[in-house]
Amino acid sequence: MTFERTTVAAIAAPIPRAIAIGPFGSSLRADMYTSEGVPVIRGQDIRDHANVNESDLVFVAGETAARFPACQVRKGDLVFPHRGAIGRVALVGDRAMMLSSSMMKLTCDPEKALPEFILYYFRGPGKRELLARASTVGTPGIGQPLASLRGVEIELPLLAEQRAIAEVLGALDDKIAANNFMAEVADALVRAQFEAVARDALSAVPISDFVLQPRELVEPSGAGLSGTYVGLEHVPRRLMWLNDSGAAADVTSTKAAYRRADVLFGKLRPYFHKVVSAPSDGICSTDILVLRAKSDALSGFLLAAASSDATVERCTAASEGTRMPRTSWKDLGAVRVPWPGESDAKALGAEVDILRHRVEAALAENAILAELRDTLLPELMSGRLRVKDAERAVGETL
Repeated sequence: MTFERTTVAAIAAPIPRAIAIGPFGSSLRADMYTSEGVPVIRGQDIRDHANVNESDLVFVAGETAARFPACQVRKGDLVFPHRGAIGRVALVGDRAMMLSSSMMKLTCDPEKALPEFILYYFRGPGKRELLARASTVGTPGIGQPLASLRGVEIELPLLAEQRAIAEVLGALDDKIAANNFMAEVADALVRAQFEAVARDALSAVPISDFVLQPRELVEPSGAGLSGTYVGLEHVPRRLMWLNDSGAAADVTSTKAAYRRADVLFGKLRPYFHKVVSAPSDGICSTDILVLRAKSDALSGFLLAAASSDATVERCTAASEGTRMPRTSWKDLGAVRVPWPGESDAKALGAEVDILRHRVEAALAENAILAELRDTLLPELMSGRLRVKDAERAVGETL
């Protein structure tokens, strides 16, 4: 494979503002966000998939966005945080957006570099380059973001090789995205099924009638712990499936134990709606309430009821504290939820369990796919691995 040593500045499109930074400081404030309009890309909108995540976007009015022409981004632009989540990168999809104050962008010259290839480059060697330029004192930040981005050196193969490498790695990302979409659909289906049951229910009961709140505390031991650790930072908002976690061996303070099929309910700032099903045994932060159905046959019903918007809203209303409101088992256990009768509750629970097993299998597959992608990436970028060999490995996995 033939490589050309070049820089980001040399592969930028020959147009104004091909490399640009978001609005300066207070020019774009959080109180300027609106419920609709032009989406604003923030660091938290860049996740594991290739494209900007659009599930939790904020917006500004069109006239506000028009004040920042240099901050506009279009399909195929690459976006990077220069403060906070440095090292992340994503492509802009079909939707026109703008940068937040913590972001910068790159528009590639299509005759020199494919944005899909550059995306993966910045998940490997380019990521290390940006991290090396960042300060680690306080909030991570790059002192001269645009100069730093322009100066990143790239080993660039021919366009045909760029395309082939991007397609191999993209096939893995596409499968991961498909599995994530399936999880989102399953989440919506469970919510719809619970709402249907709620409409027909003739009574309501406190959650504590069919749920226990086990208090199994775990202390870090000298020998260390094994397994999974879940903190609030790992729990997604308004998605009932856990797709991230940490290692129990890394904990240094008291945690709560949970079992597979328990429900983990974030009690700090409950309006964040962090409620998930536990896919395995593990330990979690004490800022998370562990909920366990009194009957295994009701664990699916518990997940649907506890993660419903109505339950979260009632816990939020009853939570204590102004800056850091918290709910408690006392408040959550007292929340009354529609009760269709034990037989129908178990029937819904069985349907939820089927969906839960499928989603857990898909998300477990994602972990394998992501590991393969991250293993192949540096080998392909360096030329140590041929594209054909990588294609064979991907084909065997998919």
